[in-house]
Amino acid sequence: MPTSSKTRKGKANGPTPPYSDLLNKVTTSEFQDNGDNINKYLLKGFLSYLNRLHMDGEISDKAYHALIREAITASIKRKVNQQTEDMLEQTLSKAIFDIYEQLLESIYLRRVL
Repeated sequence: MPTSSKTRKGKANGPTPPYSDLLNKVTTSEFQDNGDNINKYLLKGFLSYLNRLHMDGEISDKAYHALIREAITASIKRKVNQQTEDMLEQTLSKAIFDIYEQLLESIYLRRVL
């Protein structure tokens, strides 16, 4: 059961809420998206929304921590998947280009010899 909004609202001006340092890191180099600022913006907005719900007592501490963890995990998974896809695409492109180049060289050598 969420705590009352009166006690939560009182904390807004008090101690720093949990994960606030992570909220700040979303805009730093630790979370750079290689030019994809939209994901950072959306994640920061969602984390801010969760923080507001938590401070207003709309969600419990347990739910807040679980949702924060899920949001960050999903963001990291998206980033890793994108980097993996990019690396795979680059590797396959290079391999295909190398095979094509060898094929052309082989055809040229057959014609010359």
